Amino acid sequence: MTDGPPPPDAAVDAYEARARQATARPPDAPFVVKTKEATFNHVTDFALAGGFLWRRMRDLTPAVAWQPLYFKEVPLQGAVPRPCYVHADGCNLIVVDAAHRLHYRKVVKEERDDKHDYHWQVCWSMWDWTPRWFSLPGISLIEDIVRGPILDVPKTAKAVCISHRGSFNYYVEDHVGQKHPVSTGVTSLYALMANQQDIRVYDPWAPKYSEVYLSLPDAVDSVFLADNMSASASVLMAIGYDCCRATGQKTLKVITRIADIDTEGFNPVLKYGFLSSEADGTTRIKPFQVAWKEHPFVLATGEPSTSVKLTRLITVLQTAFAHDVSASETMPASVAADNMACKGGGNNARELRVVGALDGVNGYFRKMLASPTWRFVPSADLVSTSVDAGFLDLSKPSPVNDLPPAAVRDYMGGTLAVFYLASTTRFKAHLHGFGPRSAFSTIHLGTDEHDTAHSGPRRELKLFRTEGVTHFIPPVFRQLAAAVAPTAKEVFAFRYDLVSDDPNLDEDLKAIFGISSCRLWIRGREDGTITLETETLPSFFKGKSLRFDFNALLSPK
Repeated sequence: MTDGPPPPDAAVDAYEARARQATARPPDAPFVVKTKEATFNHVTDFALAGGFLWRRMRDLTPAVAWQPLYFKEVPLQGAVPRPCYVHADGCNLIVVDAAHRLHYRKVVKEERDDKHDYHWQVCWSMWDWTPRWFSLPGISLIEDIVRGPILDVPKTAKAVCISHRGSFNYYVEDHVGQKHPVSTGVTSLYALMANQQDIRVYDPWAPKYSEVYLSLPDAVDSVFLADNMSASASVLMAIGYDCCRATGQKTLKVITRIADIDTEGFNPVLKYGFLSSEADGTTRIKPFQVAWKEHPFVLATGEPSTSVKLTRLITVLQTAFAHDVSASETMPASVAADNMACKGGGNNARELRVVGALDGVNGYFRKMLASPTWRFVPSADLVSTSVDAGFLDLSKPSPVNDLPPAAVRDYMGGTLAVFYLASTTRFKAHLHGFGPRSAFSTIHLGTDEHDTAHSGPRRELKLFRTEGVTHFIPPVFRQLAAAVAPTAKEVFAFRYDLVSDDPNLDEDLKAIFGISSCRLWIRGREDGTITLETETLPSFFKGKSLRFDFNALLSPK
């Protein structure tokens, strides 16, 4: 797709005329879940039928007729690949064609007024198809020349979702509950990779070659393998199997996490911190959410979960309220007041939906993000692809050898050495939950090699994974840098924030760290050592440096 004059009205008229002549039409039934051919945001339904893109206003009675929505067809090698996937959220709409090329546009203009009330209008202009994914002024033109303006989504991705956290959602809440209003909005594209363990994140303000990933749960004793994914307003929802590494037993689960480049702390324009003392209204206190949250299938009616059947068809959608308005008659006054104050904002203003059956009746299960229970909605109006999805086993055995190797491990019997001038302080250290797919790790410190659980004041440091600038550099340049200046025998290098934020911290650690945080690199080498290297010289270090020595690095517990 290239810049140039907008398509003439004749092109739009011709597209709409061809669509109306086609015999295929989207189904008239209401859309309650999103599929590859049917999607929606908070105001509009979208669908693919007969090779054309369609739209209709949502939740109107009586229902309005479907209308063609102009899709800017971009030839490839003399042919126009057929659109095969559509997804919408907030103000965003994407179409992926048969050549795995992403086409992206805005479909809503929105704002909040001085009273924080929400206003919107749809936009169907033929000019709203964005000519490029990466939109950072200046730099994007250079990338367009080298790689072209269109983003190619991974061909083997199991799911691709667009997300928009904008004025409808209004604000995001950080770790201490501060509300940070959305300004221009946060657009994210998520791709569930073929390994079922990693989600690649694309942002229009980051180059297409950026390699930013979110990891699904991976631990010493278990691993989560996702079968499908959905996303809305930066909340990711996944359905898949939690697999026990010891027995191979797989248990079906639904999990969620709020995560985008802004909430993860990867935006260089925003100010971040870890300490509650840094909360000044503008500093975003991390982590917004450390671990994925599980949503067990506990039914509000009290029926046993054994009567539940689930499919892989899931949807998370942003809502106008944080609590279930369908249960408003029994809603406590305090909760109802919170709904009115929310006005679409906050981390919990999301609804989860899973297509399935209860006692042999087809429909879908729904719950608000923070609700402890699910409600079942019988529905004969689900699009046909929902019925054809097939039910998943709630639990099933699997050979242990079929599971991927653990990427997150515990390293026991190490030493943390703190060097300051001519003195050295050493602690026996145990590094828990550390590895390539670890977003959060802990360092437990003891007094001797047998001390694994200190009974006195807490002796724990926290490590939060973050992304460095290298993830936004083309892979060829990273490979060239590694070839020119290789690090001897280095097996990994990760960027972390080291945090000591507990007022009950052991006095020895308080003397070294205080209540503080710092940015550092953790590097592992083949000789079994792990080194912590600070990027800058934080004031609380006062010239101190750290080093880990783990004899058991290559054979962890």
